[in-house]
Amino acid sequence: MARTRTNIEIENDYIDVIIERFGVRTKTEAVDLALRHLAGDPMSREEALAMRGANAIGTVPIDTAPVDRSPAEVA
Repeated sequence: MARTRTNIEIENDYIDVIIERFGVRTKTEAVDLALRHLAGDPMSREEALAMRGANAIGTVPIDTAPVDRSPAEVA
């Protein structure tokens, strides 16, 4: 995706929250993260795991296939 340079006026409080909460280092990274989030660009697995609180379960559980149950077992 092409990048463009622009000048914007933004609230520093919002930028500070994004920098602290998501661990980005610069205002540019904070604005880029916010715009990607609002535009619907999904995070990579690494980005999601790097978020605060993501390590609360220790390791990521292995994906397992769903159990196929007959209608009699469900009822």
